[in-house]
Amino acid sequence: MKNEKEYLRKRRSNFKRQGLCPKCGKEREDPKFVYCAHCRKVKRRYERDKKVSRDSIRLKRAEWIQLGLCSRDGREIEDKNYKQCERCRKSSRDFHRLHNIGTVKNGKPITIKHLNKQPYPTTGKCQLCGKDRNKKGEKLRLHWHHWDDNDPERGVWCCAPCHTYAGMIDKHEDKRIKANYFLWKRKMGTDVDGEPCIECKAASGEFHKLGCDWEMCSLCGDQLIICDCPDEAVQEKGRIPYIDNYL
Repeated sequence: MKNEKEYLRKRRSNFKRQGLCPKCGKEREDPKFVYCAHCRKVKRRYERDKKVSRDSIRLKRAEWIQLGLCSRDGREIEDKNYKQCERCRKSSRDFHRLHNIGTVKNGKPITIKHLNKQPYPTTGKCQLCGKDRNKKGEKLRLHWHHWDDNDPERGVWCCAPCHTYAGMIDKHEDKRIKANYFLWKRKMGTDVDGEPCIECKAASGEFHKLGCDWEMCSLCGDQLIICDCPDEAVQEKGRIPYIDNYL
């Protein structure tokens, strides 16, 4: 797609340099105009049809609003406190969640648009702690945490408590959350600082090699080779990646 756009741009510039119509490459009847007569006629027709279509959509939406219907697709509104139906509101929320982000720059709140974040977890679980519900049993709302303001598309979906602690992850006491943080950071292609494991040479955010003495148990937090936790329970809980100096 990018190569095709570059080819068309060069093609138009060559036609324009030769004094031809940039769109079709034919000779211009009147040198006062950039395009030939045929291309000007096609452009006028396109702009006219576009204006008619835009005006008709505006009138149709105004009619829907007067009838108390959804202003986007004309469906019945379940909750009269809104101007759109639940389906359109959910579509808007999903689009904003995947392509926009709210952050603070120079002490002022701003919104960064047109991003391409990784998909929202279908299970609804936090990618750091693995929870999907709070202590009251309510479903958690996940937030987007990015590593660098210059590249906000690289990040992780996490719950509100993890989103708060992610900014000071070095002080976090939960070893598993800390390990998942660096694991996702490496998955997203971000460099992770720290020395490798002294025995198996695993980098920060990577899993230890099987049999490494420094691998931690995901249940008790002790070294895996000396803990008394059942192997089945440890395998079900999952392994903890290596993090430099988290012991």
